[in-house]
Order: sequence, then C-alpha cells, then structure tokens
Amino acid sequence: MLTLKRLPLVFFLLFFSCYFSLSNPGYFWDDWVWIFKGKEEAIRIGRELGIWWGGYATYAINSLPNPALAIRWFVFVFWGAASVLVAKFFRREEWVNAPMAFVLALLHAITPVALVRYQTSVAFYCLYIACFWFGALIFSKNRTLYLRLISLPFFFFSFYLNSLLVVYALLLAYFFFRYPLGSRLQITNCKSLWALLRKNADGVQVAFWAELFIFLRSNAAFVLLPIVFYVLKWVTTQHSQMYADYNAIQFSDLIWNAFKILPTFFKAVRDLLAVAFFGSTTKGLVIAFAISYSLLMLAFQGKELLLRHAGKSIALACMGIVFGCFAILPYVLVGKPPVLTSYYEGRHILPGLPAVLLFLLGCISTGLAFVRHERVRVQSGYVIISCLFASFSMTSMFIGADVWRDWMRQDAISGYIRNNAKEFHDVGTFIIVDHTSGYRVGKRNIWNYEYTGNIIYARGGKNSLGVGVNEYRHWGNNLMLIHDASYRERYNISQYVFSARHVFIEIDNGNYYPSLGTVFAISAYSLLGEKWKSESGKFFEINFHEEARIYPVMLGKLRLLTAKLENYKKVYGNYPLSNRIAAPGSVSLMRNGRVAPIPLSYADTGGNGLADKFVDIPNFEMEPGFLYYSNGQDYKLVYENAPDYNYAKVAMTKNLDPRHLGYGFWTVGATKW
Repeated sequence: MLTLKRLPLVFFLLFFSCYFSLSNPGYFWDDWVWIFKGKEEAIRIGRELGIWWGGYATYAINSLPNPALAIRWFVFVFWGAASVLVAKFFRREEWVNAPMAFVLALLHAITPVALVRYQTSVAFYCLYIACFWFGALIFSKNRTLYLRLISLPFFFFSFYLNSLLVVYALLLAYFFFRYPLGSRLQITNCKSLWALLRKNADGVQVAFWAELFIFLRSNAAFVLLPIVFYVLKWVTTQHSQMYADYNAIQFSDLIWNAFKILPTFFKAVRDLLAVAFFGSTTKGLVIAFAISYSLLMLAFQGKELLLRHAGKSIALACMGIVFGCFAILPYVLVGKPPVLTSYYEGRHILPGLPAVLLFLLGCISTGLAFVRHERVRVQSGYVIISCLFASFSMTSMFIGADVWRDWMRQDAISGYIRNNAKEFHDVGTFIIVDHTSGYRVGKRNIWNYEYTGNIIYARGGKNSLGVGVNEYRHWGNNLMLIHDASYRERYNISQYVFSARHVFIEIDNGNYYPSLGTVFAISAYSLLGEKWKSESGKFFEINFHEEARIYPVMLGKLRLLTAKLENYKKVYGNYPLSNRIAAPGSVSLMRNGRVAPIPLSYADTGGNGLADKFVDIPNFEMEPGFLYYSNGQDYKLVYENAPDYNYAKVAMTKNLDPRHLGYGFWTVGATKW
C-alpha cells in the first residue's frame, strides 16, 4: 500500500531511474521506419505483423505533436501499472508479504535492463504485460465464473505478445493445482503432496482426473481462448514476404535449444546483477544507497521486509525458476534468448522479469532466514534491498543519459546535413563513418534504416539512403534493400537511385564530452522547448568527402589489355607467364626472367612491358594495384584493393573479384585464383 511515508522513496527511485528516458525526444531503431509512414502503409505493416490494430495505434501516436515523448509516457504508465499488478497478484496469492510486494513493484518499475522498451517497436510489450497481469489478478480474486470472465478480453489482448501464451498455460495449471485439486486433497506444500502420494497414490490419481475434468469444463472459455486468438490472428494477418519466417522455430535445433532454457534463465539473473552494479559509478552508488536506505527506513519504520521462513523463501525462489523458464521458453526455441547486456535483445526478458526478481528476492530471504539474530536479519534486509534500489536506479539513470548522448550524435548528423543542404542536394547515398566513442548506448549496432531516418529527418523525401560504413562494405549486387520494391517502400527509400552521388560523412568526438550534468541541462532545456545545438568542435567534429568511382575507367583499360592478351595467345599459343605461381595448388611456374616466349611490346602496353605494369604479388598493404596471374593456359587480370570496390560490388553484376577486393577479367580456369 502506498502511504505518505513511502512516497519520498517512490519519487526518488522513479525520478532518477526514468527522468532521462522520459525526457528524450529522439528516435531509435525501428522508430525511424514507422515515423515516416502514412496511414494506409502503417495499417498494412500492422496486419503483416499479425497485429491488425497496430497500424492504427502507431499512426495515431505518430500524428501527435511529439510522438517520441508520447510513447515514453505511454510506457511509463503501463510499465508502472504492470509493476503494481505483478506485486498485487503475488501478494494476493500469498507468495510475498506486503513489504516484499512493495519492493517487488519498485524493482520491476525501475529495472535497468531492456530500456529499449521506451521505443515505439517495444512499447506495446508493456501494455500487453499489464493486461496479462490485470487479467491474472481478476482471475485470482474471483472464484465465481461470471466474474472471472471479465479477465478474458485482457488475456486475449495480452496474447499479441505471443510468449505470454506459454505463461498463460502455466497460470492455468497453477490455478488448477492450487485451488480445485489442492483444496480437495488438502495439499498445502510439496511435503504434504509427497506424504499423500506415499499414503494413497491411487486416490490422488482419481482425484486428479476428476478435478481436471471439472476444471476444464467450468473454465472452457479460458482453455479455448488461445485457439480463438490464433484463428482471429490468422484471419486478420496479411501475408508478407518480409515477415514470412519471422520468429520461426528452428526445428533442427529444437532439442538442443530446449536444454538451454535453464542455463539461459540463470544467465539472465547474473546479467541483471552485472548490468545493475557495474553500469554506474561508485560515487553514484554510494550516494544512492545512503538516500535509499534512509527513505526505506522512513517508509517501513524498521519492520521486516522479507520472508522469515526458509521454506517459503525456497519455494518462492523455485517458483521464480519455473515461471522464468516458461517465460523465456518461446524466445529460446526461436533462437532469440534474452541477452540482458544488449540494448536490443534485452527486451526478450520483459515477460519473465518478475520471475527473475522473485528468484532474487527468494534467494535473499532464504539466506537471511538462517540469521538467528532478529535485528541483524532485519537490518541486513534493509541494506541488501537498498543496494538493489541504488544500483537499479543509478544504472537506469546512466543508461538513460547514454541514450540521450546517442540521440545527440544522431541529431548532430542530421543537423550537419541540413546545414550543408546545398553541398548535398544531389547526393543519394550517405555513408556514415562513426569514429565517436561514448555515443552509442550499449555499443549498439546501427542499421541502414536508422541512418536513413537521420537523413530524411534532415532533408525530407524518400530519395536518400544512409548506411554505416561497416554494413556498406558487406553489401552485394543482389541486395534486396536496393532491388526489391517492397523493401524500398518499407524502409522509406522508394525514390532512391543507387547511381546518384555518394559521400562519406565522418563524425568524431569533439573537444568536450557531455557529462551527466550537461546531459541533464540539455534534457531540461529540451523539455522547456529549447532545442540543443551542437557547437562545431565542441561535442562533435564532422566532415565529408566523396566516394571514388573509378571502376568504369579501370575496366575500360583492363578490357583493352585483355584484347592484347588474346592476340598474344593467337600468335604464341599461350598467355604470357607470370613470374610466380598462379595460385596455391596450381601448376608451379619457373621464374624465367622476363616473360616467355617473348614480352609484349612496349607499344602494346602503353610504353611498359606486361611484367612491369602488372605484378603477380598480392598487395598485402591493402593499397590499390594491378594483379596479373597466368600459367600460360589461363590468366587473371584484376585491379585489386580498389578504392571503389564497395560501390562496384553493388553496381556490377560480374567482373568482381572478392578474393582480391577488386574487379577485372579472367578465364574460367582462373576464377578462384
């Protein structure tokens, strides 16, 4: 129960853990795809994802004056509601006492992992989870069927987070074993169940099947609800090539993944503590601990916070393990286990976060239950819970500040392009070379659609593409993003032309790195309507240069030389030999001085002999150069380590030589040289 004495603690923890997240006006990750969509396209994407109403909701949010801040407050409300509902449910079911329920709700609300939940693509997770626990609470409080039916629409809506279907099955099993079966057989714990099985196993079996039949009959609506959900989802889902195998179960790895569930849960517990205690500064933790401890003492006046009995504490920890394994089961089976140290993949723990916290609280209570001295036990509980409050709130604050810095970097790129609009008026591709450090939350990877969003944010239209230099280097000629109309439309580049001008945008740290206080000031001014401005050379250094495009010229030169080589072969019966072996495992060539049978004339090669102009030693210094291999019967003639190789491999359909990062000509037998 929230009283006046507890309000200071709640305010302190919520303010410091959530302020930076709630004040950030920026866009991240898939947000950049959604914000530029019209109503019809947003609705279509929602249907393709299997959420028929999702497009309507997202479009409505993006139509607000400040959609980013709106979605953050949306998350704050529903994640906070989910935290309260989780605590109330487990308090109602007598797994925790009242003070522990209060602690559970606060820890859940200020968790420092999966802050990606504040982004548009994950925000609805919070709504689904809140609906699920609201339905569970209604089901738990009411033994009358008609009152329990009120929970049906809330459960149904929560199933759009498909992993909650597995938790729902566990919840029904829990209610069956605890109430109809448990009440009839007077089972209160595992010990009484074991004693009853030893005494009358046949009677237990008969009672089990009888009560199961009654339970399924009286709760048929709840049993059939997942089927109804999937039928409706199948009817309302629009087929999409893009999402055809999204979250598909990898049946080849199914058994192996199943064995990973328990280790994955314990890894999540470990990572939660690692993120919480190592994501802040020592000074910040000490200050936050002192404040948390003082306010916690004020809130509960030194009363017992945790469970006293070891048996109940162990049962709570075990229940947390079972619940957690069910919650992460779907993610593990599709090969996407929760990684709490990742800004993106940490979101997969959200349905199972209560289980992780219950396991932690159960373990802490179990350890303290063996402390005989009551005052030491109680004070130890306050110290440990204060440590958790301090680490959770401070790390959430520091990560929130990192997200702000991340947005500052993005906005600086957009601002630079906007301020140099005349220079970039005919640019189609912006290749971002990010040398900054300390400006990517969690050192996250940034995909092309996020950089593209930065460009559109600066200049509008759908004729520009932004891409990180590392991703650009891995592009090839068959890239769906460039050639497939549906991908181009989805990622806001429907009018993009690859052959348009390319530039590299290089961004690096400036002379001043924004401290926590600076970020706080910037965020405060932002809330007051004053946009921050990146002073040149203060936070960032940004410049640009053109991407080289020499492959048409170089291929023209090489094509002329191939004609000379063919003429040479007609006259002498073989190609000019190179000075070294053509390739590992091929015919070894003896060094023969010049070339045999005679070198090409100086006139044929523009004034240079072939062996002088084309060397056969690979250029390990990664500088551009010519490469010629021949064993007499086959040859390879390439321009290696070409400065425009990344561009050429997207623009060209043949003549690419990935082995030497260049392009040229060769005979069939020399393809792999």
